[in-house]
Amino acid sequence: MHWSVLDVFPVALLVLFLIGIKPVHPFREYNDCYLSRETGLALRGVFALSVILHHLSQNVRHIGLFGRFYNSGPLVVTAFFFLSGYGLMHSYMTQPAYRQHFLRRRLPKILLPFVLLTTVFVGFSALNGSPYSPKSLILDFIYGIQILPYSWYILCIAAFYVLFCLLMHLCKNKYTLVIAGMFAGCVVYIAFCIYMRYGSFWYRTILVLLLGMIWALYEAKILPVMHRFYWIISPLTWLLFAALLSVLLRQTAIKNPWISLLYNFALTSSFMISILTVTMKFRVGNPVLTFLGNNSLEIYLVQGFFITGLRSNLIYIQNDFLWVLLCFFGSITIGSAVHTLNTVLFKKTVFNK
Repeated sequence: MHWSVLDVFPVALLVLFLIGIKPVHPFREYNDCYLSRETGLALRGVFALSVILHHLSQNVRHIGLFGRFYNSGPLVVTAFFFLSGYGLMHSYMTQPAYRQHFLRRRLPKILLPFVLLTTVFVGFSALNGSPYSPKSLILDFIYGIQILPYSWYILCIAAFYVLFCLLMHLCKNKYTLVIAGMFAGCVVYIAFCIYMRYGSFWYRTILVLLLGMIWALYEAKILPVMHRFYWIISPLTWLLFAALLSVLLRQTAIKNPWISLLYNFALTSSFMISILTVTMKFRVGNPVLTFLGNNSLEIYLVQGFFITGLRSNLIYIQNDFLWVLLCFFGSITIGSAVHTLNTVLFKKTVFNK
């Protein structure tokens, strides 16, 4: 493998993940907090930066460690979908009043920053010489062309929040029916995206949301099996993931969208379960990852400004290292500022009443 100065970024990400990691003691035991809020925030923090690395690598010709993130799209979003699905189902089963005002609590938190940043980006595009007309805005929205770069995830998860809310009220506490309804929703969503010829990134990882929900529903039955056969399941899962990953790294094209979907589900599922086998034996997290996890949504939304804005007609940073560094710095600092603003706005809206 060829190395370059850009490889310092994925190495720094790995070091950040390892800071504060602690094995369970004694090691024969298992971490009861393997999917706690703190662990979830740490994983969200790691993958928030991984998402930026992925998008940056798509804009830089580089074959080193940095370049390995070029095809990592299905993996870097996996944790977000899995943790969202797990959190939704776990909260629904353990909190009697979870159904009440669900959309009022959920949607504004993701849609307020999305609308705000999309509006700002439309203004930036006009200054950059690429103005949007009302017609083009509508058509781009209909045909899945992202106005705010990399914002598809927000629209996708918002749609499934609405579906989940509907199913909670229709199915009451019949959890298997909720799962069945979410599965049907996933199939319809995938079929719609394929029919409309949306990019595969719109749907190739959505089934991991369902996996997270199933994991939460059957966790009490899954964990005893995982614990009893851990030293068989863990290496086998990692080997399966490595085998499937080799296909991705070879950039082997799978033309049939449904076969590609099944491959991506196997890839992302084995990856996520492999990560869980780590958190079952190691406590992960540190203050930096917690901070990044808390701000991950806004960091995700803001990254497109810097990735496109720092190489635009208004300003163009030629040096790759400086460009990548500023993209990270800008996404984290402005993303955290937007998160603070979003928190203030959310508390002042009627949605929080």
